[in-house]
Amino acid sequence: MIEVMVSYKLRKGKEKIIISAIKEFVDNVHKFEPETIYTAHREIESDRFVHFMKFPDIEAKQKHAKADYTERFVKTLFQNCREEPKFSTLKIIE
Repeated sequence: MIEVMVSYKLRKGKEKIIISAIKEFVDNVHKFEPETIYTAHREIESDRFVHFMKFPDIEAKQKHAKADYTERFVKTLFQNCREEPKFSTLKIIE
């Protein structure tokens, strides 16, 4: 299992654009990548968002990265961020 977290801050006034894009993106991930676990979160009363992804293997992660819906979301996201998204690969502590 490959686990990734991404966090970012939006420019002021861009919440509606991004929330709409997130909903569409997550719907597409669930529809076209049933093996991928994907959740998106917003800090309460904040402009910081955090997404968590769990891919079963590297092939699933690569498929996700190359998907047209991922490319559309990333383009929208980067245009509306105040702080560039930070990606972190995570490891469960056992």
